[in-house]
Amino acid sequence: MICEETDFKSRIPGYSLNLSAMDWLPSNSFIRRKSASPLSDTFQTHKKIPTMHTKKTAQEIAILKGGFVLMPETKPASSEGASSLNGAVASFQAEVMQLGYLFNNQLCGALNRLSPGEVGVFYSLVIPILRTLKGADRVWKPLYPNFPAQVMEAEPAELFCKAIMHYWSFGQWRPEYQKQDRIPVFEDTKFITLGLGSTPKFMAIFTDLLGSNASLNPFDHDIIRWFVKFFGEDLEGHLPERIPFKEQAASFVAACMENDVSLGDRWGSTPTDVLRVATAISNGDISLAKNTRFKSPGRPVRKRFCEMLEKVINADDIARHGEKWKRLFHSLHIGDYQRVAPRSYRIADQLRNGKIITFRSKVEQAIVKKDYAGAIDLLVTRPGELARRLDHLLRLGDESEGRDLIDRFSECLGAVDNRLLIQLLGHFRNREKGRSQRLVFPKGRVAKAKMLTGEVGAIPATLVERVVNRLESHLTERFSVRGSLGNVWIDPRLKYCPVPLSQRSASPGLVSVARGTRLPLGEKSTLRLFVWWIGMDIDLSAVFYSDSMEKLFHLSYTNLRLDSIGSCHSGDIVRAPKPDGAAEFVDIDIEKALGAGCRYVLMSVFDFSRLSFAQHEDCCAGWMTRDYPDANEVFDPKSVEQKIDIRTASYSAVPVVFDLRDRVAIWMDLDVNAASRRPSNVESNAASLAQIVESTMMLENKPTLHDLFSLHAAGRGTIVDTREEADSIFSLYEGVTPFHIDKILSDYLV
Repeated sequence: MICEETDFKSRIPGYSLNLSAMDWLPSNSFIRRKSASPLSDTFQTHKKIPTMHTKKTAQEIAILKGGFVLMPETKPASSEGASSLNGAVASFQAEVMQLGYLFNNQLCGALNRLSPGEVGVFYSLVIPILRTLKGADRVWKPLYPNFPAQVMEAEPAELFCKAIMHYWSFGQWRPEYQKQDRIPVFEDTKFITLGLGSTPKFMAIFTDLLGSNASLNPFDHDIIRWFVKFFGEDLEGHLPERIPFKEQAASFVAACMENDVSLGDRWGSTPTDVLRVATAISNGDISLAKNTRFKSPGRPVRKRFCEMLEKVINADDIARHGEKWKRLFHSLHIGDYQRVAPRSYRIADQLRNGKIITFRSKVEQAIVKKDYAGAIDLLVTRPGELARRLDHLLRLGDESEGRDLIDRFSECLGAVDNRLLIQLLGHFRNREKGRSQRLVFPKGRVAKAKMLTGEVGAIPATLVERVVNRLESHLTERFSVRGSLGNVWIDPRLKYCPVPLSQRSASPGLVSVARGTRLPLGEKSTLRLFVWWIGMDIDLSAVFYSDSMEKLFHLSYTNLRLDSIGSCHSGDIVRAPKPDGAAEFVDIDIEKALGAGCRYVLMSVFDFSRLSFAQHEDCCAGWMTRDYPDANEVFDPKSVEQKIDIRTASYSAVPVVFDLRDRVAIWMDLDVNAASRRPSNVESNAASLAQIVESTMMLENKPTLHDLFSLHAAGRGTIVDTREEADSIFSLYEGVTPFHIDKILSDYLV
C-alpha cells in the first residue's frame, strides 16, 4: 500500500507536467480569463491546500459541499500504456480508501482516461483536501504511544508520577516509551463516496447556499463571497429566484459591493437589509445579535449607502435596532448627505433624540390595556409578527376569542414564510411536552443553548389542534404546486433528525447536520474520542450518565482509567507547540459501559488555559469507532465518523452526546457556560454538562425532517411502505439525507 505522496508521484511518468488552472475546470466553464486569473491560485500542485479559515479553492468547495471532484475534459485513452495507466488509478483509489473515501464508477472511468501525468497532478490536488477533512494531515501522538493497552496495564502510581513530572516541567518533559508495532487488521469501513463533478453541479452549490431559507455558518458565507469574487457578473444565470434569508442576501450584496459587481443592486427592501450589508462589510455579526464596530468607508461608499437607505427607510425598522443605527449613522456621516438622503437624516435625528414610536410599542400598549382586538388588528398587518406571538395571544383570551384569532391568522398565512410556519407547526405539535422545559438557541455566532424552565400557560387542546390542522393544510397546499415526487419513501429514523433551521454557529467539519440529529454508531465494540490542537492546554473528557441522567463516572486528566468498564484516557498533555501540536484520546468499551448501567456519554473539550478556542492557532475534535483498539494506528482516518474544527470564542465545548443503548451519536455542537473558577474540568462544570445531556431530550420537541418531508409527500406524491417502490427517497444515507443541508434549505424549506 502506498503511504506517502512522494512514493506515488515518483511512480508516475511525467508527474511534473504542469497543467494550467483553467484546464482543471469542466470544459464548459465560463470563468473569465484575466491577466491575473481569478483561479490562478485555486489549483496549485505544490502549495498546501488552503483551509476553510482562509481562501477557498474550487476543488475544496466541490468536495466539501457537493461530494464530487472537478476534472478536466477527458478523451478516450489509447491502448498504448493502458496497463500503467490503470495501475496509477488503482493506486490512487487505494490511497483514497485509506482515508475512508471511495470513487464511484463514473469518476473512476474519467480517471482512466487521463494520462499518468494528469493523474499525478489530480492526486496532488485531491489527496491533501481529503487528508485535511479527516485529520490525517496532523501528527497524532498521544502521551502514551501504546494506548489503550499501555494505560490499562500501567500501575496507578506510574500514571500519577508521570503526570506530575509532566506538569512540573510545564509540558516540556514527556515519558519516553518505545512505540510497539501494531497488528494490521481489517476493520469494516463506511466509505464516503465521491462522484464526478460538472459546471452545473458546481454552480448549484452557490445557488443552493444563496437560496437557503435558514441561517448558514460563517464558512458557508465565505463560500458565497468566494463565488462573487471569482465569477462576478457571470453569476447572473445562477442566482435563485429570490434570496429568502436576509443574512445570505447581506453577504451577497456586501461581496458585490466589495468586488464592484452590479448583481447586488436589486436586493434589499428594508432598512435592516442595509444595516446587515454594512455589518457584513465591517465583518460584524450579520445576525445583528451583537453590536458592530463599523468601518469608516470612503465618501463614495458612504454616499451609496445613504442612497440605498433613502429608498427604503422607515422609522419603525430603524428603532428596532436603534443602538446599531446610531453607530452606523455616525460612521456614514449622515449629516453630510442631507440633500441626498433627507428622510434618512430626519429619522436619524429623531432616533438620536428618542422621538420614534415603534410598531412593537403600540402592540405592547394594546396588550397592557387588554385591548386584544386592537393588538390583533395591528398584528395582521404584519403576519410574521402575528405568527411569532400566536401562542402568547391564545393564552390571553378565552376559547371563543381563540377560535376567532386562529381564523384571522389563517387568512394571512399566505404571507408567512415556510421556515416560520414549520417552526410554528413543530411548536404546537409538541406544545404539551415542552410546557415546563424548553430548549432554545439564542441568535448569534456562539452556539449556546438555554433551558427555559417554568410552566407556560395552558391553551385548550381544541385550539392547539385547530392551529396544527390549519398549518398542515396550508403547507400541504403550498407544496402541492411544485413538481411531483411520485412514490415517496421516508425513513422512520428521520423522526429523530431536526430540521436544520439554525446553522449560524455550526462548526465546520467532515459532515454537517442539525443539532439533535441522531447518527447511527454501528456495531463496533469501541468508541474512540479525540482532540488535537496547537497552543496551550486543552483537555478531552468523557462523562457517563445513567438512563435517569445520574452521573456515574468520568474520564479526564483527573481520572485516566475506569477498570470496571474497560475504558481509559490517553494521558493529559499541557503543551502543544508547533508544528506537531498534541493529541488526546478516550476509549470507551460500549458493552462494558452498558453493563455498568451507563446509557449516555457526553464528550467535552475544555480549554484549561481559558484563552478560548478562537485564540488557539488550531483545534479539532471528533470520534471514530473501532473493532480492534490495539490494532492499526491509534488514529486511523478511514474510521473517523466526524471531525470538526473548534473555533468558538469560548473555552468549553460539547460536540456530541452518545446514547449507548440505542447506539446513536446525538450531534450537539454546543458551547457550555463554563464555571468562572479554576480549574476548568468536568468536576467544576458538572451542572452545566448535566443540563446538556438533559437537553438532548428537549430536542425531540423540534420540527423534524420526517415532518417536513411528509408534508411535501402529502402535497406532491404518494407515500409507500418500501424504498423499492419509491421514486423519491428521504433517508439517513440514501436520496435526500440530513447531510444535504443546503438542498433541504433551498428546495424543501423555501
